[in-house]
Amino acid sequence: MTFKEYLKQEKSDFIEVLKKNSKHLVDLEGKPMNIIYILNKKIDVVYGFELYKVACILKLNIEKVANTFFVNIPFNRFTIPKDTKGLNSFEKFVNQFLVDQKDVASSAGIDPTRFNKVLKRDRNDFYAYEVYHLSISQKIKAKRAFEQLYKNVDVDRAGNE
Repeated sequence: MTFKEYLKQEKSDFIEVLKKNSKHLVDLEGKPMNIIYILNKKIDVVYGFELYKVACILKLNIEKVANTFFVNIPFNRFTIPKDTKGLNSFEKFVNQFLVDQKDVASSAGIDPTRFNKVLKRDRNDFYAYEVYHLSISQKIKAKRAFEQLYKNVDVDRAGNE
């Protein structure tokens, strides 16, 4: 299913609304978004920012969108065993409470290498379904995850204000 096909189900006048609000459709670098290209994307390659921006302009419920949009995308968790060799009993005890980036990635079903590249900005963005899977794995609402990542677009993607 494409993003456009999904949006047709949610809001019949979505094209007109997006055209009317085109000045608000800017990417993470402040450049105009190619909305036709984004709408024709398959759901598994829509970036988180793209989904968030379009959903906000169309006043869609992010929670509902995420729960229906990503229902058919498999949630494949990676298993990465922690290396506890050489740790004493105190270190092993405390180690069970520590969470590494690779643990966050694997619990969300994101390849740890890709996850690290997104964090270091070597990749453009998380896919929208990855944000959704992160929200599930971290037990937070999808809306909160999308807002924390994309609501304040005046903060650049390097994390500077």
